[in-house]
Amino acid sequence: MTVNRPAGPRRLGRRVAVAVALALVLAVGASVLGPRLRHDSKRDDANTSTVATSPSATGPTWSAQTFDTSGGPPVPTNGAYVGAWVFPEPFDQRGRVSAVRRFESQIGTRLRLVHIYRSWTDPIGTSSDLAFAKRGSYLQISWATPDLKLVTDGSQDKLIAQRARQIKALPTKVLLQIRWEMDRPNLRHVIHDPATFIAAWHHIRAIFIKQHVTNVGWTWCPTAAGFADGTAQTFYPGDGEVDWICADVYPVEPWIKGKYESFPMLAQAFLTWAAAHPTKPILIGEMGVSVTYGARRPRWISEAQQYISTHPQIKGISWFDENKPDSPAYYALALHDPPSLAAFASLAQNPYFQP
Repeated sequence: MTVNRPAGPRRLGRRVAVAVALALVLAVGASVLGPRLRHDSKRDDANTSTVATSPSATGPTWSAQTFDTSGGPPVPTNGAYVGAWVFPEPFDQRGRVSAVRRFESQIGTRLRLVHIYRSWTDPIGTSSDLAFAKRGSYLQISWATPDLKLVTDGSQDKLIAQRARQIKALPTKVLLQIRWEMDRPNLRHVIHDPATFIAAWHHIRAIFIKQHVTNVGWTWCPTAAGFADGTAQTFYPGDGEVDWICADVYPVEPWIKGKYESFPMLAQAFLTWAAAHPTKPILIGEMGVSVTYGARRPRWISEAQQYISTHPQIKGISWFDENKPDSPAYYALALHDPPSLAAFASLAQNPYFQP
């Protein structure tokens, strides 16, 4: 099966309607800064979680916080899931499974989230999807779209309903990202504008509801860079339509200007915006740093680990492990160098990331 290739990190300069009854949530505390949490377990049959923290020396306190989600993966009580997209070689069903297993062997632990990418017309529920689902992993599905005006005019309803039934049949829970990184300028011909994106989101979600799909966590995922210039926020469908809020975090310009862009620097604008939506768990949908960082690459990963573990609203992260063929070195994101691989293994094996 030919599967749509993921977009990867953003290039330099790239920058339905339905009311759904949701449970009332109590939001106590609005800051995204907080201390490291005590590791705890989480029942997989629950859809809410409460975390509590003690005062932080570096910022305001996060008080007891309830996350409200729909039918997707349960929000960890403490800590965050670790996941990854791992480029399969060969690029087929067997290659997908073997690539993930090889990556897990290298980092010394199993991925709780397995990130997969699908084009609009590719089926969901393939043999590799089922292999990951049956072993207990949650699927993080990034679903590319056609021109969104084709979605909103109803001409794609039959296909959307088919995909809804395929996801419903999966023996696992799913984080579904409809046209991730919708704020990228090079997707404008597909997205058009925020109003069209939001209308398409509502339209797709309404069809899933009509198909009685109950194992999806609706995950909205623009770029982290889009929050810094105020673009990403304009595509938000609203708290009533989103279960997880998300952003893709990559250094943008280091290979040109030579500057060091740490994970905290890159994620801060997104985290500041997310603090105003405290009942929404955060997923870092894609993260990575290229080989152009050299010896600073393990440092970038270690700083990301420290930052994430002190921000309890972040409940999942997903590494983008791919070296794009015939692409510049700054798209080489796979963890092939031992120091970077060791840094990510240290993150993945940390009890905080084993909820």
